[in-house]
Amino acid sequence: MKKIIVCVILIMVLASCIGQKEEWTVEDWKEHISFMRPPVGQDAASMVSGFRNVEDLPIGTHMVFDVETVGVYQGTDMTMDMTLGLTISGKDTVDGIDCTVVDITIEMDMDTQAGSLGMTITGKEWLDSTGAPVKVEEEATMKIGEFDIPMSIEMERTGEELYHGHDCWVLTGTQTVEIMGITTAGGEILEYMDKESSAIVRAITTIGEEEVDTGYVEPPIPVEDLKWELGNRETITTDLGTYDCQVIYLKENGETIGTIWANEEIRAPIKYVFSYKTADINLEMTVTLVEYEEA
Repeated sequence: MKKIIVCVILIMVLASCIGQKEEWTVEDWKEHISFMRPPVGQDAASMVSGFRNVEDLPIGTHMVFDVETVGVYQGTDMTMDMTLGLTISGKDTVDGIDCTVVDITIEMDMDTQAGSLGMTITGKEWLDSTGAPVKVEEEATMKIGEFDIPMSIEMERTGEELYHGHDCWVLTGTQTVEIMGITTAGGEILEYMDKESSAIVRAITTIGEEEVDTGYVEPPIPVEDLKWELGNRETITTDLGTYDCQVIYLKENGETIGTIWANEEIRAPIKYVFSYKTADINLEMTVTLVEYEEA
């Protein structure tokens, strides 16, 4: 009789566990979530960006995000709508560095006090194990009013340097621009990328005798350095479908500056909202996953 009772209790315990989800820790979610921080600059060269956990994604993984940005960029009010597409297309070695190759497509429309700007970009980035670019190739078309301005950009990581207190990768390359059917000689690009945040903290572009230097651009605090705090679970619906999500709050000095909605079956955030605040920038960014395929 005792054996029967013990068996019944075991069956009840096992039955109660069926359908329960294992609770993930903050570290589990940090290892699970992969995404590229969308660019906020106004030129094609600023599209270079880092990608967290890119090595963990299988070749063929495809993501598309809708990005809405509102706020102030370097003293100018702006709104920006962007579609950012990412595909893990292969592996390669550049200058002895093992890289993940990512195909990137960007459709962007930006409105500022100075006017409207549209941009279409297709290209490839070769990323190291930390998600930082080693090599970049892009073809872009900038739309200003009735004019289309094609350009191409090639860049490579060429060194390291301490700049304004940041340990930076140095990226150098060329930019070719076509204006009114006339192709300019290759302009030169020099960029300093903060290793921690993967943000460009200075960019110098030279075409002919004209040089444009952004000067120091304060980077945001790296996502990894923010405090991640688990909230409740919420069900959200996007063009991708309806998902049961873990809410994750990103906090700085006790203040919530970002929120992620994540699902255990999808390696990218289903949605995230992030406040991008520095001395020159105050932007609210909403990023929504609208396509996802994993090979």
